[in-house]
Amino acid sequence: MSANALSEVDIIILSWDRIDDTIEAIRSALEQVDVSVHVQVVDQGSQADGLKKLTAFCAQYPNVKLVANEHNSGVPGGRNQASRLGSAPYIIALDNDAVFMDDKQAARAVELMERDEGAAAMAFRIVTYDEGVDDRSSWPFPHPIQSWSDRSFETARFVGAGHILRRSTFEKAGEYDDVLFFLHEEVDLAYRLMNQGQKIIYQPAICIRHKVSAERRVSWSDGRIYYHVRNVVYLAFKYNFKISGAFLNVFLAILVGVKRGLYVGTLKGLGAGLLLSAKGLRQRWSDSRVRLTDATKLAIRLSVPGGELPQSRRALMRLKSVLTNK
Repeated sequence: MSANALSEVDIIILSWDRIDDTIEAIRSALEQVDVSVHVQVVDQGSQADGLKKLTAFCAQYPNVKLVANEHNSGVPGGRNQASRLGSAPYIIALDNDAVFMDDKQAARAVELMERDEGAAAMAFRIVTYDEGVDDRSSWPFPHPIQSWSDRSFETARFVGAGHILRRSTFEKAGEYDDVLFFLHEEVDLAYRLMNQGQKIIYQPAICIRHKVSAERRVSWSDGRIYYHVRNVVYLAFKYNFKISGAFLNVFLAILVGVKRGLYVGTLKGLGAGLLLSAKGLRQRWSDSRVRLTDATKLAIRLSVPGGELPQSRRALMRLKSVLTNK
């Protein structure tokens, strides 16, 4: 690359109806400066009129690719598909209900990744679209949001609404696991990225504005609890954590559903997860990328408050958290 050449970045966006929001997200991506931007959009089965409008908009820009699926392939499947449309060394994922805080966010993200070769991914700060306050519904970290949202730290997870991935590490890790379809796909990927000896960083210097209300994002339903329980059970078989820790993860997932009275979704999710158990075990036995090293497991444990405590005390802390959260 010449000294004056701009770094290339692929910005991937999934679309499913809400076409005006998707177009605004694409515009925000196209407005990014000081980087060479390529936008890959995967539509997951929008209504015909909306898809026609989206197609016409994307056709105006040579650096925008649009693929229209007939059916929803799920969040991880759609992100994989969008990522494969490009070849830039960095991939930024942006939700279709989000926009960049300003036109320099993508360049800043790439610059920070280029500075830190040990980072496989960086999670962005996410604030509400209208008020500009930290979006609690997009805060998956165990630290208190009010005192940690403005500082950088290593973590073992990120959220999909806004993040950047190093393509080489992402592809080596095996991309997203499309079996998950919805929920926990970022945690699953983060484990495999960390298992390559790299780290995940929460980076508040990069910020996006998110439109979806906290109430809508965190509301539970039979469908949401189904995927939550199903995927937790599947991941418990997939990864080589201690049996006691895997059992605790499943128990707490079930408890979330029972506490909210979502018995049907919880039972269906448990059954579906058990049906996927053989697939999870096969991956553990045959794929070294999911057999976590002791160093990775320690890094995952120490990324949460109380990680240095004995397992019994950590379990009590997690149980208390589930019982006290609404």
